[in-house]
Amino acid sequence: MLPSVCRSASRRVVRVDPCQRERSAIVTWQPEAYSLALLGACAVYVLLGFYVLSGDARPLANRLLILMSGSMALWAIALSFGGIAPDPEEALV
Repeated sequence: MLPSVCRSASRRVVRVDPCQRERSAIVTWQPEAYSLALLGACAVYVLLGFYVLSGDARPLANRLLILMSGSMALWAIALSFGGIAPDPEEALV
């Protein structure tokens, strides 16, 4: 599909892509889907930690798994909030 031609106020010929609006909608949708996937991963990590905690938290392997799933849950939620921020400055706040 060839781009259409529009005339701007200064009478210059400007090439406009007719699919520009659809592409921008897809680009803004992807970070939200990525963040939702990370929030889902965070929920899985938390549920895994609670499952192990409900069983027996005394063995060292279970304690390490709880610690690892908790740290990965924090990492996933921080990364998802960073992904939906509009710019890097707001991601750090």
